[in-house]
Amino acid sequence: MEIKIFLAHTSEVNEDIEQIQNSIYTKYQKDDKVKLIIEHWTDADKSLSPDRFQERLNELLGTCEILYVFFHNRIGDYTKEEFTFGFERLKVKQKPYSMSVFSKEFQISNKASKEERREANEAINFADEVKELHDNQYVYSYQDIHELKNQLLHQLEKDIEKLILPQVPIADISEFFS
Repeated sequence: MEIKIFLAHTSEVNEDIEQIQNSIYTKYQKDDKVKLIIEHWTDADKSLSPDRFQERLNELLGTCEILYVFFHNRIGDYTKEEFTFGFERLKVKQKPYSMSVFSKEFQISNKASKEERREANEAINFADEVKELHDNQYVYSYQDIHELKNQLLHQLEKDIEKLILPQVPIADISEFFS
């Protein structure tokens, strides 16, 4: 079974995303049941087009079974748009069928510029808004790449199970009850 994962993220977590991709591929490279394909904006076609680049990304996102959103001390407009696009589709049972949000912890210095403080407040507010959606959604918070890998790989395992289980034919399930 082929499963596409869209990694929506701000540029501040590019290094984390690279390591996450490597961890996912390493863990699942020899899995005969599942072939994972990872998509995100850094790999997308950036050629000139009559439509917005973000529209093409949203179209690609709409073909993915799983959406993971990552941010650090700012949440970009496009990352927020990808979250909103994915969440609206999730609510009506369209791809993506599963999504999670991962926020890298940060501290803001009292020497931070007005712009840095504004961006940090937007990131905090976004995390709070996600948590309040549909009665207490969960936002994974992580300090370092090791914590992120553990959280994400554990969640990915659950998401893959949810996607694969409905695909088991009824005849195959009956043998478990004999």
